[in-house]
Amino acid sequence: IIIIVVHLPVLLPISNLGLIIVDEEHETGYQEKKHPKINSKDAAIWRAQLYNIPVLLGSATPSIQTLYNVEHKKWHFFQLKNRFAGSFPEIKVVFLTDKTERKNFWISTPLYTAIKERLARKEQSIIFLNRRGFSFFVQCSLCSFVFTCPNCSVSLTLHTDNQLTCHYCAYTTRLAPHCTQCNADDSALIKKGIGTQQIVTILQKLFPNARIARADLDTTSQQKNWDVTVQKMHVGEIDILVGTQTITKGYDFAGVTLVGIVWADLNLHFPVFNASETTLQQLIQVAGRAGRKTDKSLVIVQAMQNHDIFAYLNEIDYLQFFNDALSSRQALGYPPCKRLVEIEMKHRNAQILEKEAHILTNYLITHKNQSNYEIQILGPAKPPVHTISNTHIRKIYMKGADIGTIINLFNSINQNNYKS
Repeated sequence: IIIIVVHLPVLLPISNLGLIIVDEEHETGYQEKKHPKINSKDAAIWRAQLYNIPVLLGSATPSIQTLYNVEHKKWHFFQLKNRFAGSFPEIKVVFLTDKTERKNFWISTPLYTAIKERLARKEQSIIFLNRRGFSFFVQCSLCSFVFTCPNCSVSLTLHTDNQLTCHYCAYTTRLAPHCTQCNADDSALIKKGIGTQQIVTILQKLFPNARIARADLDTTSQQKNWDVTVQKMHVGEIDILVGTQTITKGYDFAGVTLVGIVWADLNLHFPVFNASETTLQQLIQVAGRAGRKTDKSLVIVQAMQNHDIFAYLNEIDYLQFFNDALSSRQALGYPPCKRLVEIEMKHRNAQILEKEAHILTNYLITHKNQSNYEIQILGPAKPPVHTISNTHIRKIYMKGADIGTIINLFNSINQNNYKS
């Protein structure tokens, strides 16, 4: 019997369980965001150990944690160096800061030429941008006001129907014809950044005869419509598919010979320690959509500035990235070299939350000093998005080599002393 499940069903009471396979083991989505906040991959590994059965972790871009375990925990490592069909694509990196004249800033000349060639040969292209909507945000050029969500600490994303939407709480409002702070007219409103909807609009102007579809959360959440889009891709009725990370999830479109990545370094500056790792994994995964059934395919990676990860865009070269990334993690004391535990505190009253977050931080520092725990306490800090649906958030981090002492320190907290 083969049982295919996601997340918590990995704990199903199966008496004769003989093998567990975790596909795309690098995905951060295995970490549940709601209670119980179980990491399904870790639960699968734990259960395999408990039953003394093999667990197979599969990925074209293994997590640094898994590769670290291969070296330090003697996990077995098997590498496939050839594709089942087709061949690895040629990869070119292009910088958007190049001053060469082109038809649109976001579509470099090499990408424009490559799309044009695919259309002439009746081949398919995928254009990837990990940002949905039309523009990131709308800002007044006179007073610098940015349209923000009243419930969350984020800017509102502009969509093509002049709707401003929060991608956290789903708050929606129409874009006012003037600045709501200084009352300047709409000519002063600047639409900054770019999203999948705007890329579709640009491509429609550049290639008016092309059949273009979009794949992001706004479209794929409508399952019937998305099923139709996937079927049209399979039979060649779509020339260009524009999408976010949705299209990196294992789709096998035989006719795709070109993948264009519009803004490859977009996520590299997120304030998380593994931004380079997750960005590179995403780029390699989307690049892997090209050449699934053909020997000649191309991936064009557009970026604002150069970065070390662009040297490892080939699936085979990815393992070299591990060595470079691990040395910096060791120097800074980040996983997998040390354990990092996050405490999240939430409250609707920001003043109560701020006060209690500092009280808890001071307690942790005092208690770990008294117990001689070799643990570093970081925070409290506001996360990049520190308010969601009118609920304020603070985070405290505990970093150390021994997870046991971190757990002991956490268990010493009397949670009844806090309202957060």
